Amino acid sequence: MSRIVVVTGAGSGIGKSTVDVLREQGHTVIGVDLKGADLDVDLSDPDAITRMVQEISESHDHVDAIVANAGTQSNSSLDLKVNYFGAIDTIKALEPLLTQSEDPRVAITASAASLQPTDYSLVELLLAGDREKAVAYGGKLAESGPQVGYSNYSASKRAIATWVRKVAPTEEFAGRGIAINAVAPG
Repeated sequence: MSRIVVVTGAGSGIGKSTVDVLREQGHTVIGVDLKGADLDVDLSDPDAITRMVQEISESHDHVDAIVANAGTQSNSSLDLKVNYFGAIDTIKALEPLLTQSEDPRVAITASAASLQPTDYSLVELLLAGDREKAVAYGGKLAESGPQVGYSNYSASKRAIATWVRKVAPTEEFAGRGIAINAVAPG
């Protein structure tokens, strides 16, 4: 059975390989990336994500799966905007199309970095959904140099893995038959 799958970070690396495998299996894939994919979208920009969903909705009445793979490791607040907020914003924005699938699925690329030391205050800001404070806090970490700034990356990955564990059993996901999981390469 052919499925419609949205893959973010589809322009290179794991995302591109995922797109290639899915297409070889006969699935319809909508690749999303900053450049080099079916849709060029800046996932750090919530308005761009809204436009992406509008564009997908014009040609598809549902989406069967989302692979939220896009990510950065800049050791700056960009990591928070793409790795955490970009993934969640993409999933939430595509949720109406996802709920129209008979067998909806979501996979998110976390990282083994989620197990590394990080700044727990930043993780808490992310999990609280406080985008403005998290980005400002991450900016201050980045100003302290790359070693301290690395917490932007590790916190984004720890927060996304924690978010998945929190939302997976909820009515919003499990209650509507949406399986959601994180994979941690590395």
